[in-house]
This record gives sequence, structure tokens and C-alpha cells, in this order.
Amino acid sequence: MRVLHIVGIQNGWAIANRGKALAAALASRDIESGVWSFKEAGGRLFDSFDFVHVHGLQIVPLVGPALARYAGPWGFEVVSERAMKHANQCKPLTLTAAAVFAKNPRLGDAIRPFVSVEPQYIPNGIDPATFPPRTIRVGWVGNKRDAKHLAYKGVPLIHEAIGRLNAEHAGTVAFEYVEDPSHYPERTVPQSELAVYYRSLDVFVCASIAEGCSNVVLEALASGASVVSTDVGIAHELVAARLPVTIVARTAEGIARGIYHWANGRTAAATRMQAYQWNGPILSAYVNAYRAAIAAKAAEVAR
Repeated sequence: MRVLHIVGIQNGWAIANRGKALAAALASRDIESGVWSFKEAGGRLFDSFDFVHVHGLQIVPLVGPALARYAGPWGFEVVSERAMKHANQCKPLTLTAAAVFAKNPRLGDAIRPFVSVEPQYIPNGIDPATFPPRTIRVGWVGNKRDAKHLAYKGVPLIHEAIGRLNAEHAGTVAFEYVEDPSHYPERTVPQSELAVYYRSLDVFVCASIAEGCSNVVLEALASGASVVSTDVGIAHELVAARLPVTIVARTAEGIARGIYHWANGRTAAATRMQAYQWNGPILSAYVNAYRAAIAAKAAEVAR
């Protein structure tokens, strides 16, 4: 199957980029595509494609002569309310469209009187490689770097917890362990530097064996980070005060659960956004529509 995508000005950010992104996604299904601007779409170009996809109702009249001459199936997108001002002008052409794609359900309702097929709602797609979810940043603060101190602070457990999370949620969201300059005992870190560090975190972890009243937990909370803590210091008081603190068992599994508890909103959103990726249901909807239109046209010609 070969699909021709007609877009507006090639360097236009929105419609042109959507057409190119869809064409690139179709390549993963072994569907050959061409992306041309309406200015380039003259002559007999259309005849070498099985389906012509016009990316915008406003572009339909600009390629009207080519569409009127084309013997194959074609379809168009309704991308905005503003584009509907072209509907009356385009009606003789839009009535011949074999597929109509609306970017939201209201646009589908609006275009229905101007077409002879049922409009199909297909939202815009996103490229997960270009727009991946932001990494969940996890950190801790200590005042030494030797193995005994790191073990006391539970740093190996935090490392293991991050590894577990990345293994469990691969492809959806990443958890990043943020090294902090305050780990190094050979220099003093100013409060301003720590403040910047805290604000860079999503989750601060206190995995110590014991604490008095942990300054670093209080500082992280004041800076806007959520906190995962073992049952040390004043952790229960902070929970009772309804601060974003969760108390966990001092194990890698417990720490991982605590981190995920605070990251869950973002990871859940990232998972749901998979439905809006070009290579997911959106691509399948387009491919199915193309194939149905091509098959219907072939059946019509056979009759």
C-alpha cells in the first residue's frame, strides 16, 4: 500500500510535522508514504498512490483539481474549529471523500453534514522517542563517602531499589539516582548548593539505620521533594502532619515501593499516554481506515 500525504507549507510546524510523523510511523508497518506540500502536488502525482491523505480541510480546495481527477480513494483531516470556515466551499469535494478524520469528537459532529461517510475521531499522536516522560529523580544526602557510612545511610539499598524500579517499568518511565556533591567529605557544600540539589529531586530517600531529627529530610520537604524514610527520627510526626512522607521497611523492596508511591501519578500518566503514541492504536486506526477505503473502491470498480 502506498499513501500520499498532502500537507500545507513543508516547514510549517504543526500540520506538516504531523503528516511527516504519521508517514514515518506507517513505515513500521511496511507502508510506503510520500509527503508533499499542496504546492508540489500537481500533475499526475496522485495516480501513483493507493490513498491520498489530505492533512487539513483548509488544504482540500488547494488540491481540488488534482482530487477531482484522481480515481482512487482519498480522505482528509479536520484539525481545528477555524478550518470549518472552508466547509461550505469544499462540500462538492468533501462529499467524495472515502475517509474523514476528526481531531476531536466535536469536529466530527461539525463536519458530518458536509461528508458522505461517518467521520472518525483520531487524536494527534506523539513520538515517545522525542517526548519521553521526564525521569523520576531520586537522591539522598550524607556527609561521608566511606563504605561504612554509606551502609549506615542505606545507599546500597537505594541503588538496588532504583534498579528494581527501572526493571519493572522499562519503556514507561525511568528512575534516576542523582549523585550529590555533598557526599564528598573533602569539601563543605554551601546551603545554597544543597537547596538547588533538593529542588532538582522528585523523591528524597532517608534509608538510615537511625537518625535524631534529620535536617536533610526537613530541608528536602521544605524544598518541595516528597520523602521516603525508614522509621527513624521524627518520620511519624511528619506523616501525622500530612507532609509528603511515607515510612518504609529498610529493604530495597520497601524503598522501591515508597519511591513508586510518590512517583505513581507520573508513571500512571506515562502509561496511559502510550495510547497516544503514533505506533499504538492511532496508527492502527489510520491503517484500518486506509485499507477499508481501498477495498471499498476496488469493490466499486469491480461492480
